[in-house]
Amino acid sequence: MALQTPYDTAEASVCCDRAASCLMNESYILQIRDPWSLMYGEYEQDFIDALREKIGPKHPLYNQEVYAIAVRRSPGAVLYQAFNDGFYAIVYFSGVPKGRRGMPKTEIFADQQAVGEKIAADHAEQLEQYKRDRAV
Repeated sequence: MALQTPYDTAEASVCCDRAASCLMNESYILQIRDPWSLMYGEYEQDFIDALREKIGPKHPLYNQEVYAIAVRRSPGAVLYQAFNDGFYAIVYFSGVPKGRRGMPKTEIFADQQAVGEKIAADHAEQLEQYKRDRAV
């Protein structure tokens, strides 16, 4: 399976280049749309390290092998996949005190389709905001 890019386009189809981590339902391809951006591979470990620093033992991703898939700038959030359990999580780092472990706001998704629906809703919301801003 090949990673499809580019990073900063409004839409990019994602199928992890790590075939083992993809656990992809062949009938569904996760689409990363603005305001989300596909994670650059060279920064993935930095986002995984940031997760490890911010979460405590009660967090669902604690001690999980994870992959960082996508990032959202506003609010600051990262989409992770828990490799062994196959679920996805969006972790919001905005508003998390520095140096304090715990439970940042986290949304859990059972599969790629559920994540895709969330990303599509975020995209639609951003388009509506853009239209409202242009009308003013």
